[in-house]
Formats: sequence, C-alpha cells, structure tokens
Amino acid sequence: MPSLPEGVAISPNGKWIAAQGIVFTADSRHVIVQFNVERQLALYAVEGGKLRDTGKRIALSGGPSSLRTLPR
Repeated sequence: MPSLPEGVAISPNGKWIAAQGIVFTADSRHVIVQFNVERQLALYAVEGGKLRDTGKRIALSGGPSSLRTLPR
C-alpha cells in the first residue's frame, strides 16, 4: 500500500500546496516546517517561485506532534 500524507496545507493565496507538518504564514511569504527528528521548527521564505531556507530554527523540547494554523 502506498504511503499517503495525513494532511496537506494550502497557502492563503492558493498558489502552493504542501504535505504534513507544514504551515504557511498568513501572507503566503513563509513556510514553517516541522522537523521531527531534530525537534525543531524551520522557517523557509517563498521567493520567486522557490523556497529559500532562512536558517532560522526554533528548538522544541517535545517529540512529534500536529502543526496547524487557525482556520481562515
């Protein structure tokens, strides 16, 4: 049986879609990615149709969990 994502995120501007553990900022200019093994959140910028790693990380003390934003 193929592996399927548990959830997807669609950017507020409707231009991007990503799989589980990812949320878009309200302005669709950044993506926050959950790194389960590293126990970090990573910030990526959406620029010119590509993702750019900003190098910014937020350390987490807990293990894997769900990452969501408020409904719009």
